[in-house]
Amino acid sequence: MDTTSKLYTRLFLSFLIGLFIFQSCMDDPSIPGEIFNARTPEVETSSVESYSATTITVSGAVLQANGAEVTEKGICWGTSSPVSAVNKVPAGNGLGSFTAEVKGLSANKTYYLRAYAINAKGTAYGQERTVVTTEGLGVVATLFPDQINATSAVSGGIIEVKGPEEIVSRGLCYGTEPNPTIENSVVESITNTDSFSCKLTSLKPLTKYYVRAFVTNIVGTYYGSSETFVTTSGKPSIAPLKLLQVRMFEADLESEVISEGDATVTARGICFSESASVSVNNDSVFVGTGIGKFSATIKNLKTNTTYYARSFAVNSFGIQYSNTIQFTTQNALPIVENTIVADIKDGKAKVGGTVVDMGYSEVIARGICWSLSNDPISNDPTIQDNVLNFTPGIGVFTGYLEKLIPEKIYNVRAFATNSIGTSYGSKVTFTTPKAFTVMADFENTLLSGAAAFSALNRAYFVGGDEGRLYTNNVLEFDPISNFWRPRLDYPLGGRKFMTAFSTDQTAYLLGGLVNPGVPTTEFYKFKVILNEWVALPPFPGTARWSAKATVQSTGAVTYGYVIGGRTTNAILNEVWRYNTIQEEWLQIENFPISQYGGIVLSKNDTIFAGLGQTSESTSTKTLWISSGDISTWKEETEIPKLAGTISSGAILNDCLYVIDSNNRIWEYNIKQKVWTLKNTLEGPLNGGHSMLMLNSSIYIGMSFYSPLMIKYDPAWDN
Repeated sequence: MDTTSKLYTRLFLSFLIGLFIFQSCMDDPSIPGEIFNARTPEVETSSVESYSATTITVSGAVLQANGAEVTEKGICWGTSSPVSAVNKVPAGNGLGSFTAEVKGLSANKTYYLRAYAINAKGTAYGQERTVVTTEGLGVVATLFPDQINATSAVSGGIIEVKGPEEIVSRGLCYGTEPNPTIENSVVESITNTDSFSCKLTSLKPLTKYYVRAFVTNIVGTYYGSSETFVTTSGKPSIAPLKLLQVRMFEADLESEVISEGDATVTARGICFSESASVSVNNDSVFVGTGIGKFSATIKNLKTNTTYYARSFAVNSFGIQYSNTIQFTTQNALPIVENTIVADIKDGKAKVGGTVVDMGYSEVIARGICWSLSNDPISNDPTIQDNVLNFTPGIGVFTGYLEKLIPEKIYNVRAFATNSIGTSYGSKVTFTTPKAFTVMADFENTLLSGAAAFSALNRAYFVGGDEGRLYTNNVLEFDPISNFWRPRLDYPLGGRKFMTAFSTDQTAYLLGGLVNPGVPTTEFYKFKVILNEWVALPPFPGTARWSAKATVQSTGAVTYGYVIGGRTTNAILNEVWRYNTIQEEWLQIENFPISQYGGIVLSKNDTIFAGLGQTSESTSTKTLWISSGDISTWKEETEIPKLAGTISSGAILNDCLYVIDSNNRIWEYNIKQKVWTLKNTLEGPLNGGHSMLMLNSSIYIGMSFYSPLMIKYDPAWDN
């Protein structure tokens, strides 16, 4: 560009500037200070210099005053956008850069900040900045409690992260509930180190506590994890009590105080009692103070007595006991245990006892003492009563009390005697059985003249007179269930005074009377299991009734023997033998006398017969026996003249039993050949009794005057 052009350009620019100034002066109204054409300042928010949990530092700048003086500048802030200069931190006036620190903020919160500047025209703002304050808290770990006793413990903490704010305090908070805070019990650390410890005091014994380390700064309090511990009892620690030696009246024991606990042991010793709940409130032996082993001798004890003992130690926190031990002092008297009573039968009872300890000296006597009493509670037999002696010594001894009385209460005790005296075992009381036991009757039905036999351990009655009419009923009695039941009737109608003999499962019945008193030769067998009657060829001898019969086994053959009986006009002495295998009759040697009724019984290969009626008003007192082939008879014995008419009998063991018309039972000892009068039945049982063996017991019943069945035990008929 040439010089002339440059000159024109300059003149034009000068004109424009002059025109702009003139126009501005013409538009700007009058304002205080006589400033014309002013605007709000130009300001910017430079940057966030720093921030923490409670403080934010921000810089800014006033770039232009815009025609009026800047009277104030700074930083304004708030929790919502946009912010105004309601909350502000001034930083001077005029143009230029500045920095302001906003304090008292909340941790972990969003804040909005910007610079501001004020002149006469108004307030101008810079850009808005957003800042989130930091947490402001640190991290502390709780140390596990240590040095724990009854009333104190030591714990502490380690500050792992301090946090941005100044720490005000640090320490432990604790209590009996989980997660304690500084609102609970607190102990502060006197140190300002990252690692600190504190002692907790005034604690309660045997109590569970929770403890946490804490750190407090201006922002707040932060905690470590919650740890637990249990305070001790504070009592001493004591070793198990040992028994060194025990004698009749004394015992030596030993124990040890291992530690005193949280206070000095002021007393120690051993307490003892006959009760398992033993304490210092019982008898006690005190043995010094402090820790260490100690021993004591307990004196003035009872002999043969069980004691319980514990050692103990005492300090200000209380009494600590050891385990409880049990010991028994030695015996002055013998120790007798286990009085034995068993096998009460056959007029005897097995008795005995056990001498487990001889005591102070050897046992010089032992045995059973016994007495009779209706008051077993108050009657403890002694050696001043009845005594059954055994060989002296220790151990088990047994024997038998014999000739016991039926239906009596016996009190029995084992005893043993040494030079000191006599001791006893426990008392045992038992009642002897009855000689007679009343069984069930058959519906109160009187049944005289029935044929009776036993099979399969049950009793059977066939026919008989129920009054004026003969019956053909068959009745079965089960002694085990004590129950009667009917069986299949005799097939030929009512019969009375039939003769019966039986094997184990089969019965044979012959003769008897047909109403109104006509004898017959009928012969039938009854299969018990099948409940079946089978007709057999008629009896080949004279028709008869009231004959007596028995069976005898010889090798593989069982014979039935029928002796005597009555016809219409005569009393018979015939003896007939029936082969149950060949089913044949054979008449053999006659019986020495004619008789009906009485007994015919067998034992092994011997038959006992006799004691029957020789007329309507007389009977024989003679009992005959025959052995082998039953070809000869000899007189065995004479029943005492006192005996009445004999209707039936049974053999048990080595004795023969019969019952007479006066209800008296007579015993004949086959080996000793001695008659003994036994007991007398009570009640209306006179005449016509049946006596049967069932389950090795004798049963009496179904007489002319009573339907009762009576179990008779000769062993208890003393």
